[in-house]
Amino acid sequence: MFNYFKRITVLLLFASNLLQQNFQIEAVNINYADIIFDNVLEILESQEKRIESLVRATEEAEMQLDQLIYGRNYNYDKLEDRTLHVIGSLCPQHLFQCSRDQQIPQCISDLLVCDGSPDCDNSRDEDELICENLIPLDSSWTGTADWIDCLNPGVTYLKLFIRLSERSPYFPSRVKLVANVVMELIESDSGRNFVMIETKGYYSFSERTVVLNPTRLEIPHAEDISFMCNIDHSDHSRCIGHMIKTTTNTKCAEVTLYLN
Repeated sequence: MFNYFKRITVLLLFASNLLQQNFQIEAVNINYADIIFDNVLEILESQEKRIESLVRATEEAEMQLDQLIYGRNYNYDKLEDRTLHVIGSLCPQHLFQCSRDQQIPQCISDLLVCDGSPDCDNSRDEDELICENLIPLDSSWTGTADWIDCLNPGVTYLKLFIRLSERSPYFPSRVKLVANVVMELIESDSGRNFVMIETKGYYSFSERTVVLNPTRLEIPHAEDISFMCNIDHSDHSRCIGHMIKTTTNTKCAEVTLYLN
């Protein structure tokens, strides 16, 4: 490209010398100067086209890079989520951390996450990976509850059936859930006993948390026991959490569920 500009400079100097001869040049010389300027114009137009081509190539490369980083394979996003899961959030509870690249991270309310309007400076609160509903309608989960307090029936098997998974346009940061929880209780006097608990709750995009509270159940003294689990950041088919007694905030059981 340097040679092109050098050539342009020489041609311009030559044309200038011709025009500075006090207009005593013949018509043929004037025509020759016009030809020189036409050549210069062609060179400039050619360079402009080359620059436009480079700009288009750069924009295409940026789009490919964005697709590589933020594409549906989620490799980069999963790595970020797993990193946050390991080192923990730098924001207080119930606040969403917008980025892990800042010494002083930007924190926003978890109620602003996936509400349709970006609140993070980098718009991460509206990222499609964050806003994916991981508890869809008709999904089912199977796992165990290891009771350590409250009812204390030992280890029980659980099945979770999602009967309703609905996102309201008026409260889009939460997914309304209705679910049936089937528990297989192993009792020494009567053997195995199956009970069903009807629950209502929600799924939070910000923390990928499932919260369910009983609305009707067949277990005495369990009306204030709530279920809560977090979708694994490295494996979306696993939900790890616990059951708690809401009146005393006592942890009743450790729970692990797997998507069927």
